[in-house]
Amino acid sequence: MLRTKMPEKTWTDVAIDFLGPLPSGHSLLELVDYFSRFTEVIVMKQITAELTVNALFESFSRFGIPETMRSDNGPQFISEPFKVFCEEYGITHQKTTPYWPQANGEVERMNSTILKRLRISQEEKCKHWKWDLKSFLQMYNSTPHSITGIAPSALMFGRVLRDKLPSLQFPAGIVSEDVRDRDWEKKLEAAEESNTQRHAKKSDLKEGDTVVAKRIVKDNKLSTNYGSELFDILSREGAEAEIRSKESGKVYRRNVGHLKRFVEECQAEKHDNIEADVRVGEATEADRRSRRDMKTPQYLKNYITNVNGNNRFED
Repeated sequence: MLRTKMPEKTWTDVAIDFLGPLPSGHSLLELVDYFSRFTEVIVMKQITAELTVNALFESFSRFGIPETMRSDNGPQFISEPFKVFCEEYGITHQKTTPYWPQANGEVERMNSTILKRLRISQEEKCKHWKWDLKSFLQMYNSTPHSITGIAPSALMFGRVLRDKLPSLQFPAGIVSEDVRDRDWEKKLEAAEESNTQRHAKKSDLKEGDTVVAKRIVKDNKLSTNYGSELFDILSREGAEAEIRSKESGKVYRRNVGHLKRFVEECQAEKHDNIEADVRVGEATEADRRSRRDMKTPQYLKNYITNVNGNNRFED
């Protein structure tokens, strides 16, 4: 799995995503800074494109306008108001490969963390879950991150946010290069461990190859993992490939992990292989059914035996 390199500065590359809806009907708009891992969460009752733009602008008014925003292909993020908003403020919008949420890993991991916290709140029958969420975020942003070794707020603002627990203030003059080196080293270790556990191999798919695509939703339990529709790879950049359907001509973006090369075999070769398999199978079956020589036991030598099992004594 490919890893994203750490940006040069804070709040230049921001990941965004929606979590929800929750049982209360609310949804959470999450913003995660790829440099510091500083996390901002906005609670929303409705998540239309216009309200999403307003919520983002509210956050940017506090922390500044990022250079790049990464999101999935949710309807709010591919809408016309969102596109106009990004163009107006000079934001490069990077959409992840469809059906591959790992491409926006930072915010996806935060989704899991926040969900865990909300489940605990529900189990403890906490009435003020919004307050509990804010308390969790304050604690998260003030705690040294497992990858960078520094609290997200310290990298974001140059100081640790004060909380209930006494802590040492972060020294001025953060050495960003050391943080980036540590970040990249940890990511490479995680990638190597993940590839080893999954026995992953590097994909050799290239432009011009004919492939089949993995089914995102199966029709039933008997459906195959890959569909029968054929696609041509138009281009490939990293783990993302642009493919075109041979049948409809439509163009899609897919991760190469969802593609498999199609190899067309000659029908005559198939027939020969089938006949060879049958001959081998017959020979094997014949060998398996061979029997040993049967001899009449001594105590039956004065008898004539027949297939019906009736024995007759012979003088």
